Amino acid sequence: MRERQDRERRLKRFAQINKAFSDEAKRLCISEEDMMAELEKTKERVFQEQYGDDR
Repeated sequence: MRERQDRERRLKRFAQINKAFSDEAKRLCISEEDMMAELEKTKERVFQEQYGDDR
């Protein structure tokens, strides 16, 4: 029972954070495509920082 309540609480908080993020992106006129492109750049940068140029 406790685990289920914890899970529901975490899911509710995740939904709140997700909505706030989405609202802010809309306010700033950032499209989903722009966000996904930025995510790919960020993933590449993190990979390079962690592993260098060896692919």
